[in-house]
Amino acid sequence: MKVNRVRWGWAIGGALAAEVVLVIAAFAWVAIYSYVLHPGESAAFYQQYAMRASPWVSLVAGGPVFYLACRWIGSRFPSRAWPTAIGLFAVYFMMDAPITLLAENPNLSSWFLPVNFSIKFLACYLGGKVPQPA
Repeated sequence: MKVNRVRWGWAIGGALAAEVVLVIAAFAWVAIYSYVLHPGESAAFYQQYAMRASPWVSLVAGGPVFYLACRWIGSRFPSRAWPTAIGLFAVYFMMDAPITLLAENPNLSSWFLPVNFSIKFLACYLGGKVPQPA
């Protein structure tokens, strides 16, 4: 893969958009939990729940979000779909890895980060494999 084949503007925008969607998904899940599934607790209880649940939301929703982002970008630039998808993952990894490693979340297991980033990389890889027009 050549770095000059990456559509960096789209890769950066896609990584930021995917991150925003995952944050919205985490907030939405905690809202559903607090208002529908388990109402009536204190704010501190829901903050603790958010610390436990947010990594799982990222793990479950991350694959589809990154696949769809890379697929959409790839449909706009089929000849540069795969390099841009891998560039999108690289941008996301450089943004998210330091934040996740520095976050003081005791709920993160040692297996979580490799699995989480592997799922998102695979989603980007598959999403970037847009069939070339004939």
